[in-house]
Formats: sequence, structure tokens, C-alpha cells
Amino acid sequence: MIDLSVVIPAKASSTRIPNKNFREFLNGESLVDITVKKLLAAGLATDQIYLSCEDESKSEVAQKHGIQFSLRQERLCRNETPFAEVFRGVAAEIPGDSDIMWAQVCDPFFDEYTRCIDEWRKAKASHSNRYDSLVVCHKVSGYYMDENLLPIHGWGFGPWHVPSQHLPTFYKMPFACSILTRDSIESVGYYVGARPLWLPCQWTSIDIDTEDDFLLARLMMIHQQEAANR
Repeated sequence: MIDLSVVIPAKASSTRIPNKNFREFLNGESLVDITVKKLLAAGLATDQIYLSCEDESKSEVAQKHGIQFSLRQERLCRNETPFAEVFRGVAAEIPGDSDIMWAQVCDPFFDEYTRCIDEWRKAKASHSNRYDSLVVCHKVSGYYMDENLLPIHGWGFGPWHVPSQHLPTFYKMPFACSILTRDSIESVGYYVGARPLWLPCQWTSIDIDTEDDFLLARLMMIHQQEAANR
């Protein structure tokens, strides 16, 4: 068994989508509620999971699920604070010296926490110190063009058209889930360490960054649930 803590970074002072993390998303549940339930379903214990927020009243959400609450310093929620300082600061507020998983709430369709933990456990069991982090990436393909509107690698305009199933695969970093050692967090200060184990996953990925994203993700999840119940 690996020594692991989980941080759910969910500040209350979201600017682009007010109260994005804690407002109702679907069926009376917020994005935080949905993420916590998936982590618990993945076999994580309540004492391993920390809700990181600068608003002490949100501790009620943690109490509802039986998980831990980490009161974040207000300076670690300011947009002008350097990200590495935020990243290291949030991690430092989590007690102990365990590795830390970052479970973001902005992609409600991600649900591969069990696989992430299993792959990290295997990497740690090898005792090779080859990896200092595990990072999820998302496979994508499409008719992508660069800033000059020219085809990017593998296709072109005209009779040499490439069928979509033969397009090259690209990878996108969705920030959905990362696991890092404490040393890596201190030395790099980012979701990706110096020696990452990349874990390609395939899911319906959406990064909720605007009100339209929030509404679209909700409609997509409603459709998904209705299809599952047919």
C-alpha cells in the first residue's frame, strides 16, 4: 500500500464562474461533491482526502462527506500569486510527508482514479526512482491547424485528404489528475515533475472554465445518465 494524500483544490472565490466549485451542478450535487464521491468509490479513505479552500464555511462540505478540510491561506487564492508558490503552499498545508494526488473538479467526467493509483503503486514498487510524478493526459485527434491555418502533421488540403480514423494522435494535458512526491512538488512547483510517468486516458473531457462550459457539461452528464438508464 502506498502512502498517499489527496487534495481537492476548490477555492470559493472563482471569478469567471462565481461559486463554480460549490454551486449545484447536477441532481443537487456540486462539482466538489461529484469528485469526492468518485474518490471514495476508488477506495480512498476519508482521512486521505483533503478539501483545500480559503472559505472556512466550506468545511461543512467536507464534514458532509466525512473527509478532511484544509483551510487555505487567502494569498494562495490570488491570481497575482505565482503559481509555483500556490502549488507548494497548498501542499505544505497537507500534514505528513505522503505523496499527493491532485484531483481537480473542473472535469466532472474524469473517473480513472483507481487506475492512477494502481499505476503509481507499480511505479513505487519498482524502487527505481525513475518517476517522481504521474500525470494524466488525454488522447485527441482531429484536423488541427496552426496559427497560420496550415495543417498540423499528417494531413493536408486536397486529394491527399486523410480519413479521420487515420489521423495522427495528439495528447492534451487536461490537469484532471496528477500524483507527485513531496520532493517533486518542492523542486518543480507544478503538476508535472521532472521525471513524469504519463498515463494516457480516453474519456469525454471538458474543462469547465466558463458559464457555457458549465451548462454544456451539465447537459452532457444528464444525457449520459439518461442513456445509462435506458
